[in-house]
Amino acid sequence: MKIQDVKKHIFSTLEPFAAAKGFKILRGRFALSRKAGSRTDEIFFTYHSWGFEVNIFPYVSVDYGEITTICNDCGFILNHSAFINLLLLQRIKLQGFNPDLRWKTQIVKTDRFILSDDEPDDYNRLDMGLSPLLPIALDFISQYDSINSILCQ
Repeated sequence: MKIQDVKKHIFSTLEPFAAAKGFKILRGRFALSRKAGSRTDEIFFTYHSWGFEVNIFPYVSVDYGEITTICNDCGFILNHSAFINLLLLQRIKLQGFNPDLRWKTQIVKTDRFILSDDEPDDYNRLDMGLSPLLPIALDFISQYDSINSILCQ
């Protein structure tokens, strides 16, 4: 299975959502991204590929340039002001927070979508799994609107 085919499929699936919500598709970063001032909101994907199988990890992130700059000036290196795996966040919303939940989802591999050459239905499961994550991602992003109002004063 080729990662380029997976990316193409995910972007074609998410293209209407991205256009409607003001996100740009960043193919090289495997992300949907939108900027508002110094704030950057992203829905992005990391992956592991073994030729016959691809593991896709969906994330949502919010980054404030001002916060990143302050932290970097103080010796703390930030990639994002806030981020989380979307499948983990979905699980937290359904079951509540549990400090062991993150590693448990990693062990049983429910923190990712697994696509393989010998499972033709994997793309359908991916599409069905991504759809409910999009409102969760937007909700996560909206939780940081109050920070935006503080920084913009």
